[in-house]
Amino acid sequence: MLRRTTRILTFLTLAGSASFAADRARIEVEVRRWDPSINGQIQILEAGFGTEIDFETDLGLEADSFEDLRLTFYPSRRTKFRFSAVPLDFAGDSVVSRSITFAGQTFTVSTRVASQLTLDYFRAGFAWQFLASSDNRFRVGPLIEIKGFDGEAGLAAPDLELPESIPESFQAVFGSAGIAIDLEPSDRLHFFAEYTTLVGADEGDETDLEVGVRVHLWGALHAIAGYRSIEIQFDDDDDRIDLDLDGAFFGASLRF
Repeated sequence: MLRRTTRILTFLTLAGSASFAADRARIEVEVRRWDPSINGQIQILEAGFGTEIDFETDLGLEADSFEDLRLTFYPSRRTKFRFSAVPLDFAGDSVVSRSITFAGQTFTVSTRVASQLTLDYFRAGFAWQFLASSDNRFRVGPLIEIKGFDGEAGLAAPDLELPESIPESFQAVFGSAGIAIDLEPSDRLHFFAEYTTLVGADEGDETDLEVGVRVHLWGALHAIAGYRSIEIQFDDDDDRIDLDLDGAFFGASLRF
């Protein structure tokens, strides 16, 4: 799957190379603050037994604000390479209203359960917006990405003499494809939208949607605001995680 995604990236790079010389190369360093809400379930089995545990109703997991770090290289107005990473960290502390079993450990009703979920989510992609207006202020085209995540989840009962929770880990790397749209009505205002979804994998599903606006403040400095939604469904044998994140983001970038 990765070899196929790499071939697609190479093809699009060569196809877009004719326009590279048309515009000055540009680099953008971007930091976003993202405030998502969390929904979903997780199930980790041991000897075939385990409960589908709800992040919100069972564990009371809450998300803090996260930094989305991005580096984008623009060979031309119609092409861009991007690398980004978001370290996600969620914590919960609640009294469960039903018995739940996680990785072989059962937490009975009315037990106080402390939970932790971490997820490092990264992306590397290329967009070729070959459909564009003559002045390049409106651009649309395919977006191809290699994505991955590295996560851990753990539950513990701080008030009971139960074994310490051993975090259960899960990882995946996959290819995705979608569309990137940009509209720049003026030199100071830039609207953008992106949507990608997983391709060529049987172990789950993933979608990533974002819409936003970028405003040129002065010099190399830009302000950014918008909305982002990520849905991850991942299956590893009988273990499963279903995670939905959505919320507003804001930040700033420097373009050189």
